[in-house]
Amino acid sequence: MDRFKFSACVRNHKIRQHQKYFDIRKEFWHSVTVSVNFFKKGV
Repeated sequence: MDRFKFSACVRNHKIRQHQKYFDIRKEFWHSVTVSVNFFKKGV
């Protein structure tokens, strides 16, 4: 495997990892917002 292909592979992998992290964070903030709204309604 030549160096160019290798670096492209690494870059793609990093982008995928970052995307996964971003999705998890988005889900987390969504659930936090829902919980806060629910709590506000309850009080």
